[in-house]
Amino acid sequence: MALINRPDLSRRILSDTINKWIFNNAKARVFLVGGHLRDILLGRRSMDMDYVVDGDPLEIAREASRVFMGTLIIFKGHVCRVVLPDRRIIDFTPLKGDIHNDLMQRDFTINAMAWTPEGGIIDPSGGIRDLERGIIRVLSSANLEDDPLRVLRAYRHAAELSFRIDRETSRLLEENASGLKQVSPERITYEFFRILNQEDCHRYLVRAFKDGVLQVIIRIDGDSLKENLRVLRRFESFMDRNHDRLGRLLRRRRLVGLLDEEISQGLERAGLIKLCLILKGHGLNKRTGLLRVARRIKKAIRDLSKALELSRGRITEERLYDIFSASGGHVYEASMVLSIRREERLEELLERADDFIRFKKRPLLNGEEIREILGGVRGVMIGRAQALLHRAQFMGQIRTKTMAKDLILSNFT
Repeated sequence: MALINRPDLSRRILSDTINKWIFNNAKARVFLVGGHLRDILLGRRSMDMDYVVDGDPLEIAREASRVFMGTLIIFKGHVCRVVLPDRRIIDFTPLKGDIHNDLMQRDFTINAMAWTPEGGIIDPSGGIRDLERGIIRVLSSANLEDDPLRVLRAYRHAAELSFRIDRETSRLLEENASGLKQVSPERITYEFFRILNQEDCHRYLVRAFKDGVLQVIIRIDGDSLKENLRVLRRFESFMDRNHDRLGRLLRRRRLVGLLDEEISQGLERAGLIKLCLILKGHGLNKRTGLLRVARRIKKAIRDLSKALELSRGRITEERLYDIFSASGGHVYEASMVLSIRREERLEELLERADDFIRFKKRPLLNGEEIREILGGVRGVMIGRAQALLHRAQFMGQIRTKTMAKDLILSNFT
């Protein structure tokens, strides 16, 4: 992998307004470290910045928050964070010993590099070599023990960068997998969702499964988990084969970016589908995993999982209506999952999803009209009548207001 060369690296770093200001205004020695430096070397855009300060970082952090109109947050250990209006994050951390010692306490070699305008890159562990080779390599087993979440981060970094995990690192990840049980569920959930959001997450989850890590996070029996990973692979293969076709179909519906839309906790709609496939047949609760998800995601998992259960066997029009009804606000996602085994029907299923949504938004009879037909009834009866009309219209049994009125009268009087 070709990295940005040293002269270009300096120009790239100092062309950034924040980097330039910090290196020009910090009164203590400052090092640019971590993922931001790694991503610049790879030619990638990075939202967050990390600096190590040889001294108390509060002064430079406070001034940066004023200059860039950010919000200053102070954590334990004198770590200071500035959250900018565009959601970028700037972290200032005090130097631990000398810079070499500080870097060797980090997670992976590709994150254990630093840069200064005067000295250039400091790379005590071969991070540049591993970037060039596309390898995730842990610095030491002790560093995994210090923060077991780093076990999961190995797979997240590999998935985001399309890197492979070093063989010895895989062994250490397996040895330290049980440490994840001591990590807060919120931190595990954040990292796991970032893996699910990647287009080719299956490959890295299979690696995590072989290393015995996935089973710590998703506590369902091994055979079921292995089978669900196969279903996930089929879904990702389907999405890859139909990438351009699906893009055209979604653009036609003005739904560009639908699958990248965040639901909650950083989980995107595509990631939700993958989570449901991994949990297929089990659902999500304290007994089945270490994840702790927001109420909105819990509901989405329940809805889409129920839709998946209904998709077994032959899909009649009536069954399709039930699937779409069960999926809640995820009708298009349900269409895509149905298309895994019915690839030639993708466009047809999306069109039927359009019908389901359109008939829901613009019914033949509204609630007030139904109330008048039934002589002023309210509440549950109106809802039942609306559901009956929606189903009948979706299945092509009624097409006019008169037909809708006759159906109401024949079923509710």
